[in-house]
This record gives sequence, structure tokens and C-alpha cells, in this order.
Amino acid sequence: MVAEAHLPLPRRLWIYQAERFPLQRHGPLILVFSGAAASYGARLVGGSPALPVLLSAIVCSGAFFLLMRIADEFKDRHDDQRCRPYRPVPRGLVSLRELALVALATVVLQAVLVWRVAPQAWGLLLLTWGWFALMSVEFGVPVWLRARPLLYTFSHMVIVPLIALLALAMAVLPAVGALPAGGALPGPVLLPLLALCYLNGLAIEFARKIRSPDQEEPGVDTWSALWGRRPAQGRWLVVVVLSLPLALAAARPIQAMPLVLLVLAPLLVWILVRYWPTSTLGGAPASRSEPLELPTALWTLATYAALGWLPALLRIG
Repeated sequence: MVAEAHLPLPRRLWIYQAERFPLQRHGPLILVFSGAAASYGARLVGGSPALPVLLSAIVCSGAFFLLMRIADEFKDRHDDQRCRPYRPVPRGLVSLRELALVALATVVLQAVLVWRVAPQAWGLLLLTWGWFALMSVEFGVPVWLRARPLLYTFSHMVIVPLIALLALAMAVLPAVGALPAGGALPGPVLLPLLALCYLNGLAIEFARKIRSPDQEEPGVDTWSALWGRRPAQGRWLVVVVLSLPLALAAARPIQAMPLVLLVLAPLLVWILVRYWPTSTLGGAPASRSEPLELPTALWTLATYAALGWLPALLRIG
């Protein structure tokens, strides 16, 4: 640990990301999610985003996930010091001050990207920053909110559709002059996509905090510890199932319903068979042994790919 603290800052930040924000695991999902929102928005107005616009939307919106990870380091610093001293901050790999500088640089990058690509999206960027700031201080009632984990999760998950809306706006607003009726997307058209983003974020949050008994850690709140593994997994499945009709509703304006159904229906059947809380495979209850991150990642990747990337590649809509 002492040797780690004397490494150059770039090396220490690289180790930090490998442990707390692994790009090889989170990067593909962020890429598909942010890019899908941008591509979906462009298809709603009958086009496709230019590559610089698409990349800017992906980086700008995806950067919020890094900001949320850094904010968690500040919020959880006392619990980590007491219960998880092996994590990068309590063991001295990086300091909170260094992470704050990374967060500041990230915010500056976001501002530059929006200013260069879609200055009309400044309002959405400010709104998303504002919600992120409220999340970071737990809406000013941290003790009250943490005593209500479902409300805590529901309130924090609002950031996901806001991020998607920002990526979508960065792709659409530069071409606002080409839109009919004064250049505005009708809000109801976007509601299924935004609700889908919310539910997918909820599924990810449920999945990462559902563990088998031998994986539970003292001082770490999980849904499986709160509700029990089987009931928690059942709630996770309900969220996944509810996201299918939202994906189909989001596909309708871009004429991609058959494609979405073709991609998602078989995957949902597999998830239901494989991860139903009472199912047994080879005599072992799957609900007691298997982590849920993999099926959740596959589901979210498939929904965003079917809505944003595949219609563009197949020239549907």
C-alpha cells in the first residue's frame, strides 16, 4: 500500500479505474447506452448523427457515470474506512482531493463538448448537473433517505433518463431547424424511451446488490440482505419483464417493433427460464448461486442496441 501511494498519479488513477470503474466492463454498456440514445433521437427526425456529434454525445453523457462513482467515494468514505479498508481511497491509493480534481476536469470536458456540438442543450446539461448535485448530497436528508433504500434508489435513478435525454438532445438539437412545427420533438414520443432507461437502470442497481449468503459483507447494504435472495431476485425479474413493453413502445415511432421483438423476446424467455427464483438447473437452485450482473448486462445491451444501433445499421425507419 505504501508503494502504491508513491506511484505517479496517472498510474494510480489507472489502478483506481481498474478496481472501481473498470472500463472493460462498464465501457461497452456506456457506449451502447449513450450512442443508442443519440442514434434514436436522430432517427426520430429522419437522420443519423455525424460521427463527431455521436462521439461527443457518448463521452459527455457517459462521463456522468464516472462522476457518480467519484461522488460515491465521498458519500461512503466513513463506511469504507470502517468496513472496506481494502478500497482505493481508504488504503491510500488515491485521495479524495485527487478524485475531486478528476471530477472537475470531467465537468469542464462536458461543458466544452456541449458548447462545441449542441449549445442548445445547455439547459439539459445544467438540469442533469443539478440532479447529480442533489444526489451527491442525498437531497439534504442523508440519514432519512438512507433509512428508506427503495426511495433512495428510485430518486437516484432519475439521473439515467436525464443522461439519455442529454445524449439524444446533443444529436437532435443541431438539426433543430429541420424539424416541423417550430422545431420541437413532441414530448410524449420520448416517454417510453426515458421510462425504459429508468427501468434498465433500476435492473442494474438491483442486480449488483443481490448476492448469495456467502458473498454478503458486514456494513454493505444489499437487497438480498434486506428482502432475502429469492424475493429480491423476483423483484429484479419484474423490472426486466416490464421493460419489454416499454422497449416496444419506444420502437414504434422509428418503425422498429419487429426488430425489437425479434431481439428481446428470445432473450427474455431465456432469462425467465434460467433465473426464475424457484428454478433448478442440474439440481442446484440458480437463485441461490448465480450473480445477476451478466443477464442484466445482456438485457440492457440488447434493448439499447435494438432501439439505437441496429435500426441505423439495418437502415430501418
